[in-house]
Amino acid sequence: MVIFPVGSTEQHGAHLPVNVDILCAYEIAKGVSRKTGLPILPPMAYGNSQAHAGFPGTLSLRPETFQKIMEEICLWVRASGFKRILILNGHLSNEYPLQSAVGNLRHNYPDLLIRTINWWNITPEIYKSVRSDVTAPGFHGNNAETSMLLFLRPDLVKMKEAKAEPGRERFFSYAIGQISPTGVIGDPLLASKENGERLYSAAVEALAGMVKKALKETPH
Repeated sequence: MVIFPVGSTEQHGAHLPVNVDILCAYEIAKGVSRKTGLPILPPMAYGNSQAHAGFPGTLSLRPETFQKIMEEICLWVRASGFKRILILNGHLSNEYPLQSAVGNLRHNYPDLLIRTINWWNITPEIYKSVRSDVTAPGFHGNNAETSMLLFLRPDLVKMKEAKAEPGRERFFSYAIGQISPTGVIGDPLLASKENGERLYSAAVEALAGMVKKALKETPH
């Protein structure tokens, strides 16, 4: 079994760097690896970030391009002898292309056991905490992501530039620039290193436990 961390390269507000998503996924993957011994693939730092067009620093693949890349990499991983792949995702808009990729791989290669999971909903408790400062459907550069960076890489955080943008419920789907002038959805001013450490530890512990069971899982 191998862990494949994926994320994005995109803006996260003026206070955070562009590598937030892949950094969170990769660091959690390394924590799980330390507890389980599983190898980690080189992280995929580019994803489906079209919703962040117009913000400097954002680099994106089209959803269908990202899906195809993921399918092809997973096939090469399979050819190397791995029959179980955990894709650990750090970017919200990657979710649907990843599910499509998994659907194709599962159909075409029944011997390949594959799962994609977002770090923020490894458990219901983590998900509730990550979304505690937002009422909008998504979150971005908020308390949770800022806290994670304050714990993992405080040298990359500029809290003096942080601004809250709580957002609100909407019926349709919008690009980030249409609903948030700062590129943030949530309240990064609530962030703390302690909260980041708590989220990180909870994610690593829970996912490591899931992985240990998955190593013994069979279809029947």
